[in-house]
Amino acid sequence: MTFQAVGHGLDKRRNLDASRNNFESWLTQPEFLEVVTKSWRVESNIVDNVSNFINLVQDWNKTIFGNIFARKKKALGELKRVQGALEKYNSTQPREKETELQCEIESILNQEELFWA
Repeated sequence: MTFQAVGHGLDKRRNLDASRNNFESWLTQPEFLEVVTKSWRVESNIVDNVSNFINLVQDWNKTIFGNIFARKKKALGELKRVQGALEKYNSTQPREKETELQCEIESILNQEELFWA
C-alpha cells in the first residue's frame, strides 16, 4: 500500500517501510515487550491505547534503542580502541571487553540486516 501526501511532496511509502523495518529490529530487544505492556490498558479504548503506544515507543526508540547505524559506529570504534590496548597490554579485562563488544556488534548487525530486509 502506497500513500502520497498531495501538495506536500511527501512519500509516505518510505515512512511505512522504515517503520516496518524498525519494528522488526525492535522485536530483537527484550525491553520492547515492556514498552508494549506499559502502553496497553485493558480499560482504555483502542485509540487511546494506540496513541499511548506510539508516544512510548517513540521515546523508547530515541532514548534506549537508538539509531542502529550510530550504535554500530560507536561499538566498532570502541572495539578498535580495546583491540589497540590488547596489542600493548596482555590483560584479561580488555579481552573480556573485546568479547562483550563482539557480541554487541553481532547483535547490531542482525538488527541492521532486519532493517534492510
